[in-house]
Amino acid sequence: MSLKRILQVPGYIPKLPTTTLLRGFHSNYTLSAEEKPLEGTHCELTGKFLFPFEKPRTHKWSVLPRFRNPATNRLWTKRFINDLEPTPQSPTSKPIERVLVPKKMMDSYVEEFLPFKSFPAELENYVNFYGGVRIGKIFEDLDAMAGSAAYQHCDDGLTSTPPLTIVTASVDRIDLLSRIPANEDLRLSAYVTFVGKSSMEISLALDIIHDKIVEAEDGYIIENPTSVAANSPGAPDSEGRTPILVAKFTMVARDPVTGKAARVNPLVLETDEERELFRLGAEHKASKQFEADTSLEKAPPTVQEMFLVHKLHLESKQYALDVSKKPKDVIFMSETEKESVTLCMPQDRNIHNKIFGGYLMRLAYELAYCTAISFTNCRPFFLALDDILFKSPVNIGSMLHLKAKVVYSEKIELSTFATLQNVVQQPLEISQADLNKGDALESEDEGMVNTFQVTVDAFVEDPLTGEQNNTNTFHFTFGVPSTVKFLKVMPQSYDDSMQYIEGKRRKEKSIEMSRYNQLPLR
Repeated sequence: MSLKRILQVPGYIPKLPTTTLLRGFHSNYTLSAEEKPLEGTHCELTGKFLFPFEKPRTHKWSVLPRFRNPATNRLWTKRFINDLEPTPQSPTSKPIERVLVPKKMMDSYVEEFLPFKSFPAELENYVNFYGGVRIGKIFEDLDAMAGSAAYQHCDDGLTSTPPLTIVTASVDRIDLLSRIPANEDLRLSAYVTFVGKSSMEISLALDIIHDKIVEAEDGYIIENPTSVAANSPGAPDSEGRTPILVAKFTMVARDPVTGKAARVNPLVLETDEERELFRLGAEHKASKQFEADTSLEKAPPTVQEMFLVHKLHLESKQYALDVSKKPKDVIFMSETEKESVTLCMPQDRNIHNKIFGGYLMRLAYELAYCTAISFTNCRPFFLALDDILFKSPVNIGSMLHLKAKVVYSEKIELSTFATLQNVVQQPLEISQADLNKGDALESEDEGMVNTFQVTVDAFVEDPLTGEQNNTNTFHFTFGVPSTVKFLKVMPQSYDDSMQYIEGKRRKEKSIEMSRYNQLPLR
């Protein structure tokens, strides 16, 4: 296939000279006369051509990846059309002085629609095996949405300065307020609610809308919109929207020439509500720094936590000496482990030619979900994801190892989580055959729910040396009805105990963050 024909495929938008748009990836790819040959690394040991796994990318693919969800594709396409994406700069280019432009919160507002009801064909990309919506796919769209809002905020409106490069620094929180319906029209919305020097907090929402959705030239729009703002979580509001998910992302800006941190436009706060959102964003940033300084990787457990670790050690030692003494409702942490390996392909890249962060979130969630199913022997419900730190990008061609385990479990009251009651009260579609036999609901379990933490560690392996580096750690909170047999997770090693303490801390933080993430977004 010639380069000209490839560029005619819907989804590719040529914005650069032809020779920089696409290079062959496969060794049998036939290059036309005007295209440059492949660049790579020759291995002296094998005499074969090697794809440069951990080295800077020398291959160039299409500027606009198209192997993503329709909503993500539309968001990325709009960025290119509006010239919000940085274009490659010469290595000798000098940093350009930027003019900071004060922006309102709503200047960064972006929205995208998932019209499952009005256009059922859209659901084909999101449907899971039981007819619901794949939450991992929604994670991909959230990541793309956060990036679009950040680019909108950083845009200075000048053609003389190249756009900044925006990357996802962390996913601070995702709360599911109610189960995502597959037979309703949904709207994703996002805007910037706090800025630092080079960082931005993005607040996102997913809600059900009851207005009529129609096709437009670049996607879908509401035929007669009643508002252009995200909605506060809760019951349907006066405009007929029902919020079902809220999230907080942190994005950072980088200079497209030097790659160093770049200052972002300041926020203009116009209302008391905006000032409150900004203040809470500042507090949240400070609390993240405090938690990083007191994490178990830097500081020892507290005295109370050490007493708990010692108690668990004595108990697990007793079970290890005589397995017959271990109760049926106790499971060793090591027994919950699951692992997957994925070879990262160029189809899963982002616009910066690294593996798309939303795709990594989806892979981690789906492994965590499998771990949760095995742990409960029924269909669990997702409650929250919190505090994902993207330590380093994942290169195309990397071998990605994901390792999941249940690190903490606890029976809690429904009223504990601000988001829990709406999720649990909805039909869970769990048959009696899914429930563990012989575990009748006791009177003290009324108003309770079984929750547990699943941690997924992501490691990138260098296929030439076998060295593995941790790039991400994902923390998921799941739950099952109190009618399902409750298992107590038991650590055995000191490392297990630290993960148990971390899971306990995450549970306590989740309760606090679920309230923080409920604040109105207008």
